[in-house]
Amino acid sequence: MRPVQGPANRLELVLRDAFRDPGHRPEFYRLLLDADLFVIGRTGREVPGEYVAGPGGEEICVAAWKRDGKTLVPVFTSLERLNEAAMGPTAFIQLNGRALLEVLDPKATILLNPGCSMGKEMPPEEIRSLLDGSLFGVPRTESLAPGTPFEVAPPKESPDALIGALRTLFAKHRDVQAAFLARIHVPGSHEPPHFLIGLLGDGDVRPVIAEANLVAKNLLAPGEPLDFIDIGADEASLGLVKKTTPFYTR
Repeated sequence: MRPVQGPANRLELVLRDAFRDPGHRPEFYRLLLDADLFVIGRTGREVPGEYVAGPGGEEICVAAWKRDGKTLVPVFTSLERLNEAAMGPTAFIQLNGRALLEVLDPKATILLNPGCSMGKEMPPEEIRSLLDGSLFGVPRTESLAPGTPFEVAPPKESPDALIGALRTLFAKHRDVQAAFLARIHVPGSHEPPHFLIGLLGDGDVRPVIAEANLVAKNLLAPGEPLDFIDIGADEASLGLVKKTTPFYTR
């Protein structure tokens, strides 16, 4: 195995940071689809060494193995990571991230940078949701009918991990001007009091809300409800501004 090296590109830098701060995870996923990735394998040419595959190119044969009934495919985020894991000269194929994920076995689990200093395991359902866009699906946004009673107040305990991750995320989006966090309770509803996140931004903030929801899911208990609101959209959003202070401002 070669000596460990630092991040070789932006994707690896964000991958490393995402382990420390979930606020970087949406950017990691987007970079993964656009980046050139490397797999151990060969093409119909059967020529050892580098081969850059493109749309409509030759059939490729990719290295994989079985473990506990699962197909595992090693994928590397740079040639440096492949060399770090390889024991010697290795034939490899270079392919755009989205194109590679689309041609791999849909039931396979990807081992990103196995045997390296930075990596990640991606099960089939995670890969599918990344490819079809549902990973970044816009969650429901809270909208109350005029006259609906509700209670908005600062949370009794500050969710520091969630706030920190969202600050990291919002700093990547210039159209987010401020963000608020509160507990909302709608008497008579079927849901208990839960977190409400409000965004004040320029233009459509739904793409940012989708990324914020992805970040929050990594930090909240499974099944814990969470609502988002576009500040200024209805009465509840104005109450959020009046009763809380923003945890993020640009």
